[in-house]
Amino acid sequence: MVKNGVFRALLAGVKDESYARFLASRLFAVDQLPFPTSVIPVLRMLDEAKLNLNDAQMEQADRADRLMLDDVLNFFALLAQRKSSSMVIKHCDFAYDWWRPTLWLVALPQQEQFEKSEAIPVYCRTRKKLQRPL
Repeated sequence: MVKNGVFRALLAGVKDESYARFLASRLFAVDQLPFPTSVIPVLRMLDEAKLNLNDAQMEQADRADRLMLDDVLNFFALLAQRKSSSMVIKHCDFAYDWWRPTLWLVALPQQEQFEKSEAIPVYCRTRKKLQRPL
């Protein structure tokens, strides 16, 4: 269930750049972008259960998927701190090759949002620079 919600959120970001930027902005407590209504047709296409929802209901249904994305990002953040992370990755049921590029889809706009905002550095305590892949 969690993985499906996260896949939907990330795939919507792949298909709609404004949504990818929205996802990235929601990872900060300030300077968050508004929900881009341009992504609603994409969200409906990705989840048949959302076909008959109105726009306000779509935004709420999408919020549930984004909360699952937040859970997965927290999982990866915790995983990065563990020495046994490769062992955990081998035993988890997810395609690491798929996650990595889609997470960059969120990470790069997040870095851009951080760099252009005056408010985010005031509230964001971790100021690590992203290392872009070679």
